[in-house]
Amino acid sequence: MNASSSRTLAAICESCTTKIQSVAELLLLSCCVRPVLTETIRFLPSEKLHDSITSTLRSIKDLSQTLVSNVHMISAKWVEICDSVEELSSVLIKFMEIICHACYLITVNFATCKLAETGLIDKYSVCYSGLEIKLSCFRLKRTRIDELSPQIIIDLCSNISKHIAVITDICRTAGQNVKDEGLQDQFKLSVKSVTCAAGCLIASIKSYKSNPNITQHSRVMVFCEPVIASSQALVSFATEKDFNGCEGTLTDQSKDVQKRIL
Repeated sequence: MNASSSRTLAAICESCTTKIQSVAELLLLSCCVRPVLTETIRFLPSEKLHDSITSTLRSIKDLSQTLVSNVHMISAKWVEICDSVEELSSVLIKFMEIICHACYLITVNFATCKLAETGLIDKYSVCYSGLEIKLSCFRLKRTRIDELSPQIIIDLCSNISKHIAVITDICRTAGQNVKDEGLQDQFKLSVKSVTCAAGCLIASIKSYKSNPNITQHSRVMVFCEPVIASSQALVSFATEKDFNGCEGTLTDQSKDVQKRIL
């Protein structure tokens, strides 16, 4: 295993570990009584949750076996190992999301329990996208210039663009529905700040891709900072309690069930 492969694998493992730990804190350790409203779960009928949990567990088992097999090969396939780690991380996160949503549906069905009230902002979606943006920018900043391949650039740029779109779409809609004019302006300006910073970064990435040199690389490093700062500021603002609705309420019995599931 050469030094470049070691650094790439270490960076991917660190990023995946951070994501898994952050999602666990947001969904499991917090014991938050809210539905999970990701695109894959939002429209999933409750009767399909069992099948989804089963298929996700099967995927985790298969990916784990593939990863172990690749690691123990005489000539290790480091690209495949990196891909397997990222895919396994994504499936584990999906599994936590499904379990947390199923737990919510089960526990609020107890007598006298109350459903959560939806707010202007879905906290989990905004926090998760903010995390993806930050980690992608960190990867851009920490990857050595001689190891920043076109494929890595494309993957990171696509991920940043995807999750900035998620955050800005959610916050733009919230800004249109909030009554206070001051808050409307705050949402508009915050969204504009993120999109402008992201536009500068993506332009720098495209310039570097077409003409890779130290100057272009330095620009990418420089413009990562305002993207991280503006997106994290928007996440912090958007996830204030006033915009996130109210959690559901559980009885002591349903809380015990929740803890056992999570």
